[in-house]
Amino acid sequence: MPMRTFLLLVLCLLLASPAHALVVGRGGAVYPIKEKDFLEVIAERIARIDPQALQEKLQNLIQDEARTFRPHDAVGGLPPAGKDELYRVDLSFTVTPELAKAVVEAMQKHNSVLLTNHGQVVCGKDFDQVYERATFFEMACRIIVQSGGDYSVLTSEEIEDLEIYVLGKKTK
Repeated sequence: MPMRTFLLLVLCLLLASPAHALVVGRGGAVYPIKEKDFLEVIAERIARIDPQALQEKLQNLIQDEARTFRPHDAVGGLPPAGKDELYRVDLSFTVTPELAKAVVEAMQKHNSVLLTNHGQVVCGKDFDQVYERATFFEMACRIIVQSGGDYSVLTSEEIEDLEIYVLGKKTK
């Protein structure tokens, strides 16, 4: 038997044999654990929470955040507002019959229309479809503004592929 095989066999036997340790006693005093169980600590803290006070605190935080929120400047060079005021505009008094007629005509061919100085008008078969279209329309407008006008429009075939493969709305 070659020496290498013999050493390998001895090494395997040594590693396979059970290990024995000498008991020499304790190394020192053993003390009981003084810390509370972590789950008990969590349960105690949850029990001390006043739901009413927590709700008020969160509402105040949200109101403070809403008052001090400054959106990202998507339109470069536009100065921030001088006052934190909201104005409600009743469009029924500012929309002319001509504008209403133009919207009706545009909605015959399109499901979303952007009114200059007014906003968007979107239609759909139910709330979910209207919300989806309004969200996509707003995202498209954001892309156009943030791209600085350097964008490309999808072809009809690309849109159809998106509807089939991404949105799952049609089949080929």
